Amino acid sequence: MKIAYVLLLLAVGVMSFVLFHAGHQEMKLINFRARIVDSEAETVREEHAIVVLKTELEQLKNTVTQMNTNILNIRKKKQDIVQLSQDLTQRVQSCNSEKVGAENKKTETEAAIEGLKVGHEEAKLKAAVKMQVLKQQILERDIAICVFADTTKDKARSLCGMTLAVPLS
Repeated sequence: MKIAYVLLLLAVGVMSFVLFHAGHQEMKLINFRARIVDSEAETVREEHAIVVLKTELEQLKNTVTQMNTNILNIRKKKQDIVQLSQDLTQRVQSCNSEKVGAENKKTETEAAIEGLKVGHEEAKLKAAVKMQVLKQQILERDIAICVFADTTKDKARSLCGMTLAVPLS
């Protein structure tokens, strides 16, 4: 009977061990299931975050593409503006050179006009002097003629500037 007690005790011990081990395994399974549910929830959250990041990345790619297009357009506009600026600079230089030429021509013309004015004034003075000399010569000639002229005739008196002598009666 001792063997039966030992076997019974051994059976109870093994049974206790199996029960304890089964309970422990059940607790591990419950813990694993909870961790699996948490992992699935975490995976769903991370997948959602990945989808959001992919969407943002796509939006950023579109924005970068638009920016690159805008940069190309701005560079083209800048190049057009630089070309226009160069054209305008050339036009301004051309106009300035024409202006300098016109100013030189104006200066030459003004100098020529001034020279003509001076020449005209000199010619005018010379002509006035010459006219005065000629008047003086004419007066001297008239005086010389009047000396020899017959003052009894009306024509000679008018040339000599004599008035008609009225006879006293």
